[in-house]
Amino acid sequence: QPDTIVPQPGNPGSLNRYSYVLNNPLRYRDPSGHAPQNPGDPDDMPGECTTQWCWQNRWYRARGFSWHGSGWSAGGGIRFYDEGILSETVGEAGITFAGGWDWKTQEAQMTAIGQGIVMFGQKLSAGLSQLKNLLGGGASIAQGSCFGRPCALPPGTSTVRMPKSADATWNMQTIVHELAHIIDWHSKIQIGTTVSFGELPVYGHFSDAWAGEPLTMYAAGQDGAIFNHQWETWAEAVTVWVFGGSYKASERPLHVDVGSQMVRISELLNGWR
Repeated sequence: QPDTIVPQPGNPGSLNRYSYVLNNPLRYRDPSGHAPQNPGDPDDMPGECTTQWCWQNRWYRARGFSWHGSGWSAGGGIRFYDEGILSETVGEAGITFAGGWDWKTQEAQMTAIGQGIVMFGQKLSAGLSQLKNLLGGGASIAQGSCFGRPCALPPGTSTVRMPKSADATWNMQTIVHELAHIIDWHSKIQIGTTVSFGELPVYGHFSDAWAGEPLTMYAAGQDGAIFNHQWETWAEAVTVWVFGGSYKASERPLHVDVGSQMVRISELLNGWR
């Protein structure tokens, strides 16, 4: 039923009487945090949810929030209690796991992939919904590879192929790199003009306009890269933007102005260009 209490009178969003269930009263009871909290409830409740706290904890933890005694705040670990909340969360970015994934045997890899997607969304001003727009509506994550490597090929595809891996960090970082390719395939930016029939704009992809120097050995065509293509330089720069100095720290050239590239990435992906 409609909420009879306005929890934050100074917040216009609180005047929406169904916001406390994310405008979906048939599906949720109260994932928004408006319900009373029970500080005595355990933080991790992987079993079937039977309390308001459990539903809130499940929803917020999947999006990287944690409870600090008086409210939810960003900065917590990203936790998926089950396959359903994983699918729901990445689904906000229009992303799905293709057939063949098995939560019972591949929970660790699917979790790491989902964590990478959420971390990507956290860097964007409009979150996972912005990621969905950048992806051209979404993406599919399939099992497999291109010659043994993860890929998002051919250009124009909306499918990421991921080989099996138990390395959580590799899975988190690799999905961001591959999604950066899909963003590139669906991007459109003016890269010049032509005067063939008067002065007209010429459009290309983000990688066509990307002038930043390679930030990793892989981007420079080393470390097992099949070839040095500008779209790899772009994808590696996006991955550095999401993960910062922790991404391939030992492979980062010292002479490159990373900061200016990060500013430019933020401008492009947040639509501020």
